[in-house]
Amino acid sequence: MAEQQPSASEIEEDDQAAFEYETIYDPKRLKRIRSTGKAVLTKSGKKLMAAIRVSDDRDTVRALRANYVRDYDDLERRHDRFINVFIPLLTPEAIDGEGQWLQAVILEYKSILASCDNYLKESAPSSIHSRRSSHHSSVSSALVKM
Repeated sequence: MAEQQPSASEIEEDDQAAFEYETIYDPKRLKRIRSTGKAVLTKSGKKLMAAIRVSDDRDTVRALRANYVRDYDDLERRHDRFINVFIPLLTPEAIDGEGQWLQAVILEYKSILASCDNYLKESAPSSIHSRRSSHHSSVSSALVKM
């Protein structure tokens, strides 16, 4: 039987309670809080990749990267709490499934960060040497005009 989707008010309540999840022992609520954290991470990852695709400025990409890292750290804390409460209730197969879920999240996270880091490297300002040479040519042209 399909699990009923939480309402918008339940999601908002869970999001507000996210910082209080250390005191929550209800496995279903913890799973929903973790799912909300994963949705937030996915959304911030899509924003980051969209900014890279349209060649947004470096400051914007760096800010989006910082948000993405923060969202990942938050998801990691939510997942740890979920596992700590759920572990006695899980079968070995379910534990393996949780491990695979986390590995998939980590791989996606590392992939997006690698794309971001490559973009930031490629879009870095010219080296000092090339700036010097352009400055030198400006000085030379000024001397020619004299």
